[in-house]
Amino acid sequence: MILCSCNALSVEQVKTAALSGTPTNCPIEAYGRLQKAPKCGGCLCRARQLLGDQVPGSVRRDGAVTASA
Repeated sequence: MILCSCNALSVEQVKTAALSGTPTNCPIEAYGRLQKAPKCGGCLCRARQLLGDQVPGSVRRDGAVTASA
């Protein structure tokens, strides 16, 4: 599935970037690891939904913090 049509990034690419390195639930940082930047911003909310519960140390929408790796 393509998450970002501006940059032709797949969900898997963004998840891999977000899950590598320091914990983050910020898609902008994940895009930066791919040397890309969101252009229209339409994908950022969806990326947060996809990544939030999977990234160690991130804050979920219900306010809980996910377990650190």
